[in-house]
Amino acid sequence: MKIQIHNSILEVTFDKLKVDLQSHLRRVLQNDAIKVELEKLESASKKMLYTNKEKFNHLAEKHPAIKLLQEKLSLDPDY
Repeated sequence: MKIQIHNSILEVTFDKLKVDLQSHLRRVLQNDAIKVELEKLESASKKMLYTNKEKFNHLAEKHPAIKLLQEKLSLDPDY
């Protein structure tokens, strides 16, 4: 049996519970061959955009015309 986790903190917590979980499953299911393992999922770290400037720069990277519009209209993305 594989349990999927997303971060290292869960790994530490799981290590504390693994022996009890595995022995419980073996007893209830009457199967001594059951093994519980962790599968660590890699997730892409996504930078959160908080300020208006960060949001504007993110959109300007995706759509360069936004930057041009901002310059022509003299708009301030922080406002």
